[in-house]
Amino acid sequence: MTRRSEFGKGNMGCLVGLVVLAIAVVLAMKIMPTRVAVAEVEDFSKGLAERASLRPYTDDQRIVDEIVMRAQKEHLPVTKENVKVWRNQAEVFIEIKYTVPLDLLVTEYKWNVEHKINRVLF
Repeated sequence: MTRRSEFGKGNMGCLVGLVVLAIAVVLAMKIMPTRVAVAEVEDFSKGLAERASLRPYTDDQRIVDEIVMRAQKEHLPVTKENVKVWRNQAEVFIEIKYTVPLDLLVTEYKWNVEHKINRVLF
């Protein structure tokens, strides 16, 4: 006696699985470039914070300008108002807050991104 599921008539599960896989691939193709761009801006900002004690980077406005230029290169909506740079005697602090709209086929998700970076000045 064989069961019905052993005849290979469960095509619906395979079809649902393929649809879910296709949706996941499309969403990943839309989200991953933005996530990579956000990570690039964060890494760039960390590098600037590490160099903040060097002569060209002692001006906080220059650090802000370079972060904004890098974010615009990565097509992220960062303005000078979104970036705050301040220092005390021993550390430099960089805070970047912005919202990235992500188009998810049927809706638009607003991703609130916040980078908080502090490094010791030498």
